[in-house]
Amino acid sequence: MYSLWKKDTSNNNTSTRNKWIKRLVLYVILATLIWNVTNYALVDYQVDERIGTPVIYTQTITRTTVYILPTESPPPLDNVDIPPNDPNTNNDNTDVPEIESDYDSSGPELSKDELVNLKYCKSTQCKFVLAYKHSEQESKAQMHFRSIVGLALLLNRTIVLPNVSGSRIGACRSHPFNYYYDIDGLREQFPQLNFIYLADFKKWTTERETAPTMKFVEIIRERIIKKNWVSNGFTDGEKLRKISCLGDCHPLMIPGNVSTTRIGLYNGWARTPELAERGHSLILNNTQTVSEEFLLINAHSFGLLFPTEASKKPLKYSSRIEGQAKSLATHLQPYLAIHWRMETAAAENMPECAEKLVAFVENFKKKHSIENVYLSTDYPLTGKRSQSSTFHKVTSYHHRAIQYVNKTLHPHTWITLGALGGAHEHENELSGAGVSGILDKIVCTYSNWFIRAPLACRKKGSSWTSMVLHKRIGLRESGAQGIKNTMDEWAWK
Repeated sequence: MYSLWKKDTSNNNTSTRNKWIKRLVLYVILATLIWNVTNYALVDYQVDERIGTPVIYTQTITRTTVYILPTESPPPLDNVDIPPNDPNTNNDNTDVPEIESDYDSSGPELSKDELVNLKYCKSTQCKFVLAYKHSEQESKAQMHFRSIVGLALLLNRTIVLPNVSGSRIGACRSHPFNYYYDIDGLREQFPQLNFIYLADFKKWTTERETAPTMKFVEIIRERIIKKNWVSNGFTDGEKLRKISCLGDCHPLMIPGNVSTTRIGLYNGWARTPELAERGHSLILNNTQTVSEEFLLINAHSFGLLFPTEASKKPLKYSSRIEGQAKSLATHLQPYLAIHWRMETAAAENMPECAEKLVAFVENFKKKHSIENVYLSTDYPLTGKRSQSSTFHKVTSYHHRAIQYVNKTLHPHTWITLGALGGAHEHENELSGAGVSGILDKIVCTYSNWFIRAPLACRKKGSSWTSMVLHKRIGLRESGAQGIKNTMDEWAWK
C-alpha cells in the first residue's frame, strides 16, 4: 500500500506541474496579445489628401500618428459640385495641383505648423496675398483683380481668390470665386499662378498653432500732391478685421496695431510708359521685401497694374453662365442686341431716346428681315433693384422710356427668356447686378448685330461695352460666322 500510495502521489505531482506550465504559457501568450493590442490602439491612422509624401511624427502625448496618403491627386475644382451660394462649402482642396511639394521626407521632423503649410501650400512655408476689396463693378473689378494677379506672380506669392456677388469682387462677398469665373480658364490664362479659395485660406489660418504673420499695404490715389510717395505706420486691427471680413481667421492673425505701408500714386503717375514704370517700381520695392506670411492689400481705383498680354485679357466666365448665355444666343439667331445703360445720362432725355430707338429698330428689322431683338439695360427689369449697383435714381422718365420700348418692340431680355430660371434660391443675386449682367454681356457679344445708345442717352464711358466691342472685333478677325458688325449706335438727332 505504501508503494502504491507513493506512486499515486508522484503522478499527482506531475499532473500539477503540467497544469502550472500550461497556465504559464497561456499567461505569456495573453500578455503578448495585450501588449500588441495596446500598441495598435495607440496608433492613429489618418488620411491627409494634400501632402505628397508620407509623414510620421510623434505627438506630445507620445502617440504616433501615421499618415496614409492617397496615390491619386485630388479632383479638379470644377469637377466638384459646389453649392454656389455658400462660400464655405466650395471644396476641401487648395486647387494648386501643379505645385510640387518641396518637402524632403529624409529631412528633420516637421512642426505642426509646417505640416499645415505643407497641406495648403505644398511647401513648409506659405506666402499669400489677398486684395480684400476691388472697387467698381464686375467689368472693372476683374481688371483690378488681374492687377493683383500680376503682383502675385512678381512676388512669387499664392493669390487668395476673393468671393463674388452683386457684380462685385471682394472678401466680404457671398459666393466663391468660381460662381462667376472659370477656374480652368484662370489656369490657362495664368499658368504660373498659384491660388487658393478664400474659404481654404481661412482654414489654413485656423489650423495653425501660431498665428500667421501679416502685413497690410494700401495703394491709394494721390489727388493733391503731384508726386508719388510712401509712408509707414500702423492701422487699427479691430477696424481692419471688420472691413476685410477676416474675423473668422486665426484670432491672433490681425493684431491690435497692424504694420502698414501706404503707397500714394498721383493722378498722372501712368501718363507715359516711363512714369508708369516708376509707379510699378515703387509698389514692387515696398512689397518684395515683405517677409510676413500674409500680405493684405487694399488697392484703390487704378488702371491695369503690371500689364502683360495675359492680364490685358478678361477672365473667362463660369461654364454654367457661359453655357446658358450661348444657348440663348443660339435660340435667338438671327437677332439684334441693344445695350442701353441709362445711368448718368440726362433723365429728361429718356422718353425721346426711346422713341428714336423704336424708329431705328423697326426700320432695321424690315431691312434685315429679322424678328428677334434682345435688350440689355441697367433699368430695374425685375421691378426691384437696377441692373447696376451704382444706378440709384430711377425716375418717371426712365419708367416711361422702358414702357414705350416694351409696348412697341417687345424685346427679349434674360427674364422673358427664362434664363437661370432654375436658380430661384439666388434671388438676391439675380434681382440686381451680377450674374444677369454677365449673361447679358455674353448674349450681346455673340449677337449678329450689336448697337448701343447714343451719347445723349447713355453713360459716357462703359467698360462693359468696351469688353463686348473688343470681343466682337476678335471674333470677326478670327472669321467667326454671323457677326455682322462690331458696334453701332442708333441716331439721336
